This record gives sequence, structure tokens and C-alpha cells, in this order.
Amino acid sequence: MLYKRLLLLILLTLSACNDQTVKPVPSNNQRGETIRLQPKQSHPNQRIALIIGNGAYAKKEDVLPNPPNDADDMAKVLKQVGFEVMLSKNISLEAMENAIKDFGDKLNKGGTGLFYFAGHGAQYQGNNYLFPIGAMRSVSAAEHLRYKTVNVNYILGTMAAARNNLNIVILDACRNNPFARSLFNKRGIKKQKNGLASMEVPSGTLIAYATRPNKTALDGTGGRNSPYVKYLKQELPKPGLSILDMLTNVRMAVKKETKNRQAPGFYSELDRKFCFVAPCGVAQTSQAPPVISQTAPVDRDRDGVADSEDKCPNNTSAEKAKGVYKEGSKIGCPMESDNDGVPDYRDKCPKNKSKEIAAGVDSQGCPLDRDQDNAADYRDNCVNNTSKEISKGVDSRGCPLDRDQDKVADYRDECLGTSAGVKVKQNGCPVLPTTSAGKVFRSRLKDGSQGPEMVWIAAGSFRMGDIQGGGYDNEKPVHRVSIKRFAMGRYEVTFAEYDKFAEATGREKPDDENWGRGNRPVINVSWHDAVAYTEWLSEQTGQTYRLPTEAQWEYAARGGTDTKYWWGNTASHEYANYGADQCCSGLAKGKDRWKYTAPVGSFAPNPFGIYDTVGNVWEWCADSWDDSYKGAPTDGQVWRGGDENRRVLRGGSWGYEPRYARTASRYRVDSVGRFDLIGFRVVSSVADF
Repeated sequence: MLYKRLLLLILLTLSACNDQTVKPVPSNNQRGETIRLQPKQSHPNQRIALIIGNGAYAKKEDVLPNPPNDADDMAKVLKQVGFEVMLSKNISLEAMENAIKDFGDKLNKGGTGLFYFAGHGAQYQGNNYLFPIGAMRSVSAAEHLRYKTVNVNYILGTMAAARNNLNIVILDACRNNPFARSLFNKRGIKKQKNGLASMEVPSGTLIAYATRPNKTALDGTGGRNSPYVKYLKQELPKPGLSILDMLTNVRMAVKKETKNRQAPGFYSELDRKFCFVAPCGVAQTSQAPPVISQTAPVDRDRDGVADSEDKCPNNTSAEKAKGVYKEGSKIGCPMESDNDGVPDYRDKCPKNKSKEIAAGVDSQGCPLDRDQDNAADYRDNCVNNTSKEISKGVDSRGCPLDRDQDKVADYRDECLGTSAGVKVKQNGCPVLPTTSAGKVFRSRLKDGSQGPEMVWIAAGSFRMGDIQGGGYDNEKPVHRVSIKRFAMGRYEVTFAEYDKFAEATGREKPDDENWGRGNRPVINVSWHDAVAYTEWLSEQTGQTYRLPTEAQWEYAARGGTDTKYWWGNTASHEYANYGADQCCSGLAKGKDRWKYTAPVGSFAPNPFGIYDTVGNVWEWCADSWDDSYKGAPTDGQVWRGGDENRRVLRGGSWGYEPRYARTASRYRVDSVGRFDLIGFRVVSSVADF
């Protein structure tokens, strides 16, 4: 059966970012291969490099001929200057992740790490993503990026964990962003920028880009290499050239060759001068020993303290940089201002107080933080946190965060953001409430049967719209609305209730898609079908029944709360039927028990006694569609005067992610549309709203 679907989720399709005509990759580059090259000679400071070149992407228009060549040449030149090189070409996501892990395992404290990547790359919402082989075909939506590509922050984190002296990241990604297409602007999505985004650079790290942020790099101009690598391999092995000067030379050469179409850049937080080939800045020369005067005191390390008194007579220039003691038992030795056992010249925390030193300091003179939760041991009330406990952050005392203050730490809180004062279980989710709703009643039809169950909702006021932040523009501005007392359907209108109407009026019964009728919510009904049902119900009962206004629907759905869902800020299949787990990894909690619609009342009611306001089926409202709340009524009345051909939907459905089922989320569809995700519920009021 051909299913009709409401296309709510906007797909952002990534495409090739190279705007040059490309040639097929040679056959020896069509398979993923990993080569490990060893340097010819050992070096005093360990240097490890991971080189990845991806070009053999699946689609012909995505193939890049140069990255495998660029990777080979970068590996050779880095090997020449003393790096142990890990070389990978045309590799999958799994292979990239394994290579990065192996790279991180080889990095040692005090050494130098270098990561180089050539291939497709893109930015999205401030993050940069590198594409393995296979990703260009499998990534069809922005949400796929985090699962199908490699985030540059993952690489930076791996290198930082090794505590190297120095880390270098070189990104020769193609850097053309398909999210910049104007197609998506029509759907209300902010236009994304080309290229890669500039990144926050960690201390001791340099990040170099093949071109400036938000611009497109070139894969090649007919030669073996990209313009960037062409000059990198020329400048990098020059003796005495600092890395900053080297990258500046590369920038000027690439700009000149490409006539300013491509301008490489770099961002540095290095705390020392670095040259690929030492010494930096001057040729190495032998120095004559100091001339020892027969009349002046001998001071071979020239620290101002005669050797005859100097307790440290062989200080280096680095050890003298912060000064030496001029008297006392440590005369001539490097200063140690805070008496923490770490000399000032290598002390990154030179002003420790006694309480900071009490629990010990690390090799850099900073207070110990043994569980690495960024809360130093001297003030850490939870000094032995595990990585799981730290995963969601710690507070100022070093203990796991509990942001909603429900006495369940965030790292094990499956319903983070539960409203204040709500009783919760051990997993942080609310104890199923005993309803505080008003009286339940049913009106009698002319044949003696009963109409839908209705619940009286007390009058009140609330803030309507994107209270939590992070929603869509059509949920703004947030505004206060006052609501009169009214009654709302306890459940969504069922097939049993709607079929009785269809039989009485001679209308065609809607298709149940073979999922079942009875007490399942009616589906495949248009807005006009729903209105016709309310008019028939009014005629049958002598009472006034209508579709709810948007304001009435949101007021009842919130149940007196201001969180994303009536139970809190984290989606949970324990309380609602929404999209399957595989569509919303990281958001869904628990297990989805229903493939399609669930019988009404399968989950707990909200505090007003209303069932299924989250998920199951979208619900028609009376209002015409407006793109924002600018000028919206503040008294709960029907909002007319917008797009009368499109009507408002609320509540999300069984088929889509929980972000669409937030209480504030709203959407619209043509009033004549019939879909297997849309149903409705009714309201009744003493006043004509």
C-alpha cells in the first residue's frame, strides 16, 4: 500500500564540494589502504603524524583525484623531517575512527602530533566534518553528519588527551558546503556558509586551513597535488624556518598561483617556537667556552651567581627565564615563588596558595585534578568521579551536575529538565501522576449512545510559545494568553466514534491502513472532515462542539508546566508514542512499543487528565496558519485572517522525532489534506469562542 506521509523533516542533502572538473581516480586508489612508514633515524622528541587522503568517493561527480597523491607526498616530506608516519588513503568511517584511535594511542606526553586530511569536508552549525569514503552517498540530512562523518573536534580531543607539547592540524578539505543552497531558505532554514568554520584553538595547538573560513579550496589545477600541498611540501623541509613563517610563505604562494581565489590561513595557540627542521632562525654554530677572568668570579651559566656559591651552576636559558634565587639555601637555582616544588620557569600556576597546594600539584605546577573533571582536588567534594559521572558535567564542587535539582544526577537522569517539585523515580523520570483534572462527562447522542469523554479545564493564563528556547521562529514571540474555562476531549477522536458519524451521514469511512479501527485514533481525515464531525456532534447532543484553538490546545497540553513536554525536557517512550528509536538516536529514551498508532489512552495522562497530547497523531486546530505569533490573540480565541487554506497542526505523531512533539511545536498543512499521521480531538465551551 502506498503510504501518504506528511513531509515535516527538512532534508539537507550534501553534495560534492569541488567545483573543478575531475578525472577518475587510478585503480590502485580505489580501495582503502593503510601504510605505516618509519623514519630513517631516531629523534630526541617523538614526532607522530596521521595522514589521510580520501578521493575515491562513490559518485563520479564527488571523486577527487589529488587527495591520495597529496597524502603520499605529505607522508614522504614529514618522514624526511623525523616524523613517524601513519598513512591512510580512501578509507571508510570505521577505518578513519580506528586510525585516529591508533594515532592517539601512539602520542606521548611531551611529543609533537600532526594530523593532515585531504578530501571532502563541510561545516554545519559551527562544527567541521571530514568525509570518509561512503559518506557522500549515505549523508542525506544534517542530522546524519554526526554519525557518518568525523567531527574535527573529535580529532582535537584525541590529541589533547595525549598531553603533547605541541599539536598541529592541517585541513586540506575541499570545503564546499551544500547547505548554502537557496532551496532550503524557502523552508525556513537559516542559510549555511560555504567551507569550514573557524574553530576555537586549544592551548599548544595550531590549526591550518587550505583556504580562509567560509571559502572553497581547489582540488588541483591539473597537476599531481592541490595548490596547498604543492607549496607545503616545498616550504616545510626548509631548515630554520618556523612553522608560522612556513605557513605564511605557503599562503603567499597559493594566493599568487590561484590569483587570490584561494588564501590559506592558520590559527595558533603555540606557546613555543617550532621548526620542522631545527635550529629555528639561525644556523647552528659551535660556541667557544666562556672566557674566565683571573680577577672576576666565575659564572659559567651567567645567572648572576658565582659558581663558587651556585647550587645550580648549569642553568639553561629556559631555567633562568623567570629568575634565580640570589641568596639562601637555593641560591642560583630557578625561582619557585609559591613553594609548590615546581620552578617558575615551567610553572603554569605560579601563584598557588597553601590550600591549593595541600592536595598536591601536577608537573606543571597546577593543582591536581586526578579525576580530570576540571575541579581541582583541593576543592573537589567528589574526587573520584568516573568518566560516566563526568560525561554530563560537574558543578563547582566537582560533583555530577543535577540541573533540574531532582536529586538524580544528569548523567543518569533519563528525563533531564523535569519540572520543579515533581516527584521522580530513580531514573529521574516523573512518577506517573494522579490527575488533578476536573470532572469527566459525556453528552448523550439522539440514539441514546454517548459522545466522546470530555474533561473540564479550569480557566487560567500561561506563556505560549518557545519558552525553553531552541525552537523555531514560528513559535515566537512568546506571549501570555488568558483562557476561559472549557472542556477538551479526554482522548483523540477514535475510529469507533468517527465511523458512527460516517454511517449516519453517508460519508466514506477513512482508511485505517490495516492498523486497526475501534479505539485507535482516526486518521486520514482532512480539516474539513474534522469540522463536519464537530457540527454533527453538536446537532446530536444540543451542545457546542468545535476543534480547539491553538491557545486552548497548548494550554491543555502543557498541563500547568513550562517544560518541553508535560513530564520534563527529555523525550521518553515511557510517556508517549513518537518516532522510532532509529530516527532519533540520542533523543529517545526507553523503547518504542508501537510501530504505528497506539490505541488511545495507552500512556499516562498529563496533570489535566488529557491523554496523548504528545505524539500518536497530529491534531487539527481551528486556526488558520500564521508564520509567527506576531499579532496573535491573547484571549484564547480562534486566530483568523492568516492563510485560510492551511490549518494548524499540533502535538507531533507516531512517525516523527520528539522535537516535533514538543508542546510548543506547531505545523501546518492544506485543509483538504488527508494523511495517516493526522487526527483530531474536540472541545466544548459554554461560551462561543
